[in-house]
Amino acid sequence: MMQVQWRLRDYLTQHGLTAYKLAKALPELRQPTVYRLASDRSPQSVNLELLGKVMQGLKSLTGEEVTPNDLLEVVHVAEAASTDSEPIFSGTVQKWKKKAPQAPYVPGLDSTALLAELREERQ
Repeated sequence: MMQVQWRLRDYLTQHGLTAYKLAKALPELRQPTVYRLASDRSPQSVNLELLGKVMQGLKSLTGEEVTPNDLLEVVHVAEAASTDSEPIFSGTVQKWKKKAPQAPYVPGLDSTALLAELREERQ
């Protein structure tokens, strides 16, 4: 599977710029938007209007023409193999799910016998 990713962070580094400097050159964009685009966790979608504004801002800072090829790259992502017995969940879904705590495994311990013993003690 192919995926398009932002390379703004690399571009800024190569040209000695910072996300802050770019944000100041783009007053029509919110600073958090520019920081998010330049972060390790850049968005997985591309808004063409936003891309055009970023290209214009970079051109004003560097004096060089900026193309989408300078800011975006295509990467190949391996697809996870799925089986009928194992559903695949996205990382976001997994991150928010919490597992119930489990008791440690004790060899030779029979939980049924232990429960019966505890019930007898209560009586």
